[in-house]
Amino acid sequence: LQESVDQARAAGDLAAELRSMFNLATLQYESGDVAAAHETYARTEQRGREVGRPWAPFALESRVLGIQAAYVLGAWDGATAMADLSHDAPPDLAEAMVRASGMVVSAGRGDVSALDLLPSLAQHGQREGMVALFAGFATIDLHGDHGDLTAATKAYVDVVKGVGGMWANMDFQARIRLAALLLGHC
Repeated sequence: LQESVDQARAAGDLAAELRSMFNLATLQYESGDVAAAHETYARTEQRGREVGRPWAPFALESRVLGIQAAYVLGAWDGATAMADLSHDAPPDLAEAMVRASGMVVSAGRGDVSALDLLPSLAQHGQREGMVALFAGFATIDLHGDHGDLTAATKAYVDVVKGVGGMWANMDFQARIRLAALLLGHC
């Protein structure tokens, strides 16, 4: 994959370069090297910014998943900084993806005010599974941490139904994480 990145950059093929960088980061993440993945996601996002395309495919997704990697690494302040859009002007869907991803830190810190984002994310969560999933992860944790298993269960059911329907696949992989989060509160 690194060779693909290098070849794409040499050829001036930005789309292939960003896609290859993103795929490398995802492979690193899925192989358990979250630190390397975080670094590669950050480089991919930065490359998109360098060429004036921060919301391009794979640059945006690298920011979104980079937030998740930072969270997993315990770099919560870094994840929060990556989710900060105060100096950006993203398209609506990109904004929803970044905000939904950033909710994980708020949930981890027990900040129930993160639930106030849900109405603004709902429309986008019906079109983009990443929005629904990241908001759902945080919602389950926030409700579960506050002992409201009914609300946590409803969040689980709503996300599974919505994403499963959107993707025409009720057995999507993230369903395992959703179920584990819910079960962790039971």
